[in-house]
Amino acid sequence: MMFRSVMLATAALTLAACGANYDVTGARSLPNRGDDFHRALQTDYADLAAAEKAEADWGDTRTFVERARRAASGETFSPEALTTRDLPGHASKSLSDARARLMAVLSNSARSDMPVMAAMAQSAFDCWM
Repeated sequence: MMFRSVMLATAALTLAACGANYDVTGARSLPNRGDDFHRALQTDYADLAAAEKAEADWGDTRTFVERARRAASGETFSPEALTTRDLPGHASKSLSDARARLMAVLSNSARSDMPVMAAMAQSAFDCWM
């Protein structure tokens, strides 16, 4: 009896922890402690997570939920590194060049001067990858 109770409690905790990785609504509704860029980025990543969840792409759902949470916390972070994805060889050069251009734009005050467009550019790049 005790073993069964422990196993049920463990299973419930495991499922709850996994569910948080895919909680698009929770990531979308977090209070945002950042600026306009972070608010737009949170929305964009939550939208991407919802689209990936609808397609049952759990890896990308988890990635975009986490990025939405990070944006909500006010954290400024770079677009995903190319090394995080298993990309076909023919796409590496185009993606590498595009990421370099995006990083240059983001480092030149785009986040503060054009926060919504900068957030869209960052999240769209991650989606493209």
